[in-house]
Amino acid sequence: MNAIPLLSSYKIKRLVYDKMRAKKFISFARPCIGYLLRGTAEFWINGQSYTACEGDLIYIAAETEYYSLWIGDPQVQWYSVDFSFADPLAFSKFRFQILKNYPVERLNAMCKHFDESPLLSISEFYALLSDLYTRMEQSDYTPKYGKIRPAVEYLREHYAEPIKTAKLAALCGYSEAHFYTLFQALMQVSPMTYKTNLLVERAMRELLETNDGIDAIAARLGFSSANYFCRVFTKTVKKTPGEIRRSSQKKNPPPSAQKPACDPLSIPAISHPCEQ
Repeated sequence: MNAIPLLSSYKIKRLVYDKMRAKKFISFARPCIGYLLRGTAEFWINGQSYTACEGDLIYIAAETEYYSLWIGDPQVQWYSVDFSFADPLAFSKFRFQILKNYPVERLNAMCKHFDESPLLSISEFYALLSDLYTRMEQSDYTPKYGKIRPAVEYLREHYAEPIKTAKLAALCGYSEAHFYTLFQALMQVSPMTYKTNLLVERAMRELLETNDGIDAIAARLGFSSANYFCRVFTKTVKKTPGEIRRSSQKKNPPPSAQKPACDPLSIPAISHPCEQ
């Protein structure tokens, strides 16, 4: 019989935000769960976009790196479940997934009993996890950072600068060919694609949190031109910078801004399902 997975932490909150909230590129060491009660949410992970609507459950595995955009009409409301296991690798093969139209009753019970009867709340949570792990798909997973941590940290600090794969390989003490293969296996993208994703996710934050023009954002992030920035951004996110900006302007129209080289812009700030 398999050992029972023990929780080392558990918390549930019902969160409410007006209009729109966004969370910068983020990675948590522990898993978390979000359940949308009102509004919509988009997640960008490794260049892929995922959308959650009211009644959807979002499972975010530990070490998932993502950017999120939460939009309410007029509010965003969701349950945020923050937890960790005593064994950090327990259920680690269950990665980021959105379960559409998931029943809310168990989460309602978890939230209701959290303060009054925490053991009952935890019991409901174990039942929730049991159901989730029955429904969810598993994938191959290797904890990411160890073998390539120096390269990942360097990319995160210098993503707006020209970087060669050979330099990243040297930081980790590998040949360029071995490093490339290892990085691809662990991160599921090449080193340069990972760098591009960091740039795009930073650009997303700039679009959401500033009124700066496309030209200024492109220059700040090291792109040779605004047009090239727009091509890279659109290819990765599947939306133009202007579409990202306009989606928030419908909720909270900004003062008129200068027209950039490729599609306008302006938005407020956001949050993630496990924000403390």
